[in-house]
Amino acid sequence: MRMRTFTKNILLFSALLVASHLMAQSQQSRNAAFPVAKGHTGPSTSLPPAASQDWFSEAVKNLKFKEFSFEQASPKMVRVANSSNRIGFNIREDAMTVKNIAYKPSDKPWASTFRVQGIRREGHRSLSTVPKGKKIDGKELVYHFSSYDLQYLNDEKGLRQNFIVKEKPLGTGELKVAMKISGDLRPVLLSDGKLALHTPGKINDVKFYYDDLKVWDANQQALPAHMELNEQSNNLSIVVDDRNAAYPITIDPLNHTPDWATSADGVLPGLLTSLQLQVDAAYGFGVT
Repeated sequence: MRMRTFTKNILLFSALLVASHLMAQSQQSRNAAFPVAKGHTGPSTSLPPAASQDWFSEAVKNLKFKEFSFEQASPKMVRVANSSNRIGFNIREDAMTVKNIAYKPSDKPWASTFRVQGIRREGHRSLSTVPKGKKIDGKELVYHFSSYDLQYLNDEKGLRQNFIVKEKPLGTGELKVAMKISGDLRPVLLSDGKLALHTPGKINDVKFYYDDLKVWDANQQALPAHMELNEQSNNLSIVVDDRNAAYPITIDPLNHTPDWATSADGVLPGLLTSLQLQVDAAYGFGVT
């Protein structure tokens, strides 16, 4: 336990040092455009004596990799943070739960779950969901099933969720990926095809988007696709026209928040919160 705590503290200290240096660089850039008053100085951009530029570059590289990496949190759950969007995900083989990351006391916690109910055509059975294992490789997570793979890719834009259907299912008609949405937020399908999750009773207070739907086949040909939502049951369907598709096909929506963090102002809380989540997942500590 002492070794785990020591390693955890070293990683957090590295994040603090790197983020503080990056924030100082950002402040220096602002001062160049808007000079500070005479007699005032901004934060120092120099590294501590014991930290070389090579160490700094390697630390940034490692932290960036760690920032979006998946970690096994329990035998049945994988966890990942996305500090660019200030959200975290708890992922199981049949469900994905998204939660906001609170940076200040006024940030009210929320969580919503997307549970996969099946991939099928109308009037036919769902594709087999017999599990065949999973693979975690840095910023990629893949659950393997007998009929399809469920891939997650995490980066600055958000979390992509790829349903890779291996063989063309029997029957005719459109192919549907069916999901059930539950949790604190209310889903609504917007006129532009985006799925938005908002605070109940406040349709303009959107917390999360599930959109940027792309579908393509083995020949990299785009396939017509759209989303349908039953607002009474909160059942979501991704509907694909695969009549002329060469299998396998990939069904690829994106999970993200309305405002992506792009300035260095968010680097320190982003790195620390994300790294805290990852270190806790890796070393068995609870996240609060």
